[in-house]
Amino acid sequence: MESSNTDSSFKSLLPTEFITSRGEVVEQRVHVPLFPPPICTECDSRETSCLIASSKSCYVVTRKGRLDLNLPVFHCQNCEKSTFPTVEDYISSGFWPGTPERFTVLFHQDVLEFWHHLRLLTKNVVSIMLRVVFFHRYKE
Repeated sequence: MESSNTDSSFKSLLPTEFITSRGEVVEQRVHVPLFPPPICTECDSRETSCLIASSKSCYVVTRKGRLDLNLPVFHCQNCEKSTFPTVEDYISSGFWPGTPERFTVLFHQDVLEFWHHLRLLTKNVVSIMLRVVFFHRYKE
């Protein structure tokens, strides 16, 4: 007798869904990996900040593709205050925002270095085509 697969046995996972070792689908937010600040801006305690994922989603573009992640929040374990990272925090960790005001699209420095070298080596044709692709694919 043939085993029949129903439509309910297959489904696409959302970017926030993962499969456990027991085969269960669980939701988990993954944040952009930033360097936490060495000192809390609220209580001046050292090395007590950790990163937690916020509910705000973003796209991170790397040379290997696009990742759907969540924006991080710095959380001090000493005073329990949470703060959002600044543009400087993102850039010092290797992520460049598509616009300085909004962090919905972040470009990792590896794709920017690749773009720079590609532009120098190929001058016109490939450079123009890659700009068109990036513009249409990752515009906000």
